[in-house]
Amino acid sequence: MGLEFRTGNYHQNIRIGKRTIKEGEAAAIWNMVGKQREIIGPARVWMFWSTIRFLDQHVASPQQYIIIQFKDGHSEHLNGPTLIYRNPVLHMSVTVCDAIQLLSSTDVLVVYRAAPDMPRSAGTGAGGLTRTRVTGPASYVPAPGEVVHSFLWSGKGEGGNVVKGANKFQILRTGPQRWALNIRVITADKASATVQVSPNTRHARHSPISCPIRCPATRIR
Repeated sequence: MGLEFRTGNYHQNIRIGKRTIKEGEAAAIWNMVGKQREIIGPARVWMFWSTIRFLDQHVASPQQYIIIQFKDGHSEHLNGPTLIYRNPVLHMSVTVCDAIQLLSSTDVLVVYRAAPDMPRSAGTGAGGLTRTRVTGPASYVPAPGEVVHSFLWSGKGEGGNVVKGANKFQILRTGPQRWALNIRVITADKASATVQVSPNTRHARHSPISCPIRCPATRIR
């Protein structure tokens, strides 16, 4: 039995014998005709012409969740704190993910969900999606089938220049923010200058997502 907890790396063929599955362990056992059963310890199991494989344990804290992708195509999300043993007969994959933390009422997520009442497209089977907003404070766990929108915005690169796609994020912070950018401009007489712009931004929460900008200070150098 030993003191170490066994994982999916441990597997053996057993003609006649027994194995002790400790508390905190789980194992899948196939009999001589290939039928599988899962045993969660503590247990002592006698086997005859069998194969045993111990299972990997996946643990989610209260700020995490587990995505289980089953081999029949469906998936489940388990909120933490919880644990699950990955069974190779049932599970295609088991992944532990961090919940999305919305720390204030100005933090917003854009989430797309399947609309079951909308007709599916002929030939493709694709259904419609609805878009909704999730506001904080909250610890958000997406449900199966939900997609959290990822924003891809231009941002500040090396030297303060604008770089397309430099900012990728999911949490849209609608509170007031201030940032600085260096913009290179060329005048009509071919003179070159760098303009430093420091706009204040604030996103409207109850209207289509927008970004009104006020520029209280500019500096040419």
